[in-house]
Amino acid sequence: MICALIGSILMLAIKSIAHRPIKIITKQTTNNFLKNVINFFNIDYSVRNFYYNFAIDFILTIVMSLIIHHLFPLYKIQGTLTGWIIALLILSLVFASNIEYQTLSIDQN
Repeated sequence: MICALIGSILMLAIKSIAHRPIKIITKQTTNNFLKNVINFFNIDYSVRNFYYNFAIDFILTIVMSLIIHHLFPLYKIQGTLTGWIIALLILSLVFASNIEYQTLSIDQN
């Protein structure tokens, strides 16, 4: 459960980085259905969206960690190439989020 909580908090952090470009895409979209779908992932759109996104991320994190736990037991990950690859994937996600924030940020300064 702690893993799911941390995972959903990290997903919300990534979504908060991309909220301005999502808002711009929403304004340029003319299809109402597509606007609603895009606004669902915009956590600044409404408080309800924030909680729905958090709940969905929490559930998906639990499901995916259970799947990964069954596919890759600890002895297959710890100290092996698979473990290093997973660690590098997480590290690259952190770096990509930082680069995405710098690239997609629409600050006036």
